[in-house]
Amino acid sequence: MDQWKELLAYWQARHVDGRPPGRQDIDPAVDLPLMAANLLIADVVAEGYRYRLVGSAVVERHKQEMTGKLAGTSHFLERVRPQLLKSFDAVRDERTPRLLKTGSNEARDYATAVTLVLPLVARSGETEKLLIGVFFDRRYEAVDQVDFMDVSQPAL
Repeated sequence: MDQWKELLAYWQARHVDGRPPGRQDIDPAVDLPLMAANLLIADVVAEGYRYRLVGSAVVERHKQEMTGKLAGTSHFLERVRPQLLKSFDAVRDERTPRLLKTGSNEARDYATAVTLVLPLVARSGETEKLLIGVFFDRRYEAVDQVDFMDVSQPAL
């Protein structure tokens, strides 16, 4: 099973009373230890999304520590920043997952990333954080944009 599908199933299993889980409802480091290096948690803040936790595989691929930084500010993602943030906004507002494919044709040393963005919702119903899984996989063709893929489609 692809890791993004495993993460999606984990998130879906943690729904509480029909709503997406909150941060208090998940513990991916314990529940998904083999995936933890590929996970990020971002706080929803007035300026956008601030990374609270960035897994070691993501740091290694980007050659940059991003904990505490705003989403989209890494050099590697600057060209896709508007599309990435638009996707994050959609997850925040719609409280539904998005599967994204990102990459760069100019950065062949990087694998294309398949990124699953999941909302973590406060008891009030507002999205307060995003759980993000970034899975590097050379099976997917590199692109210079963010492509949205419907997670209900099994065809990855």
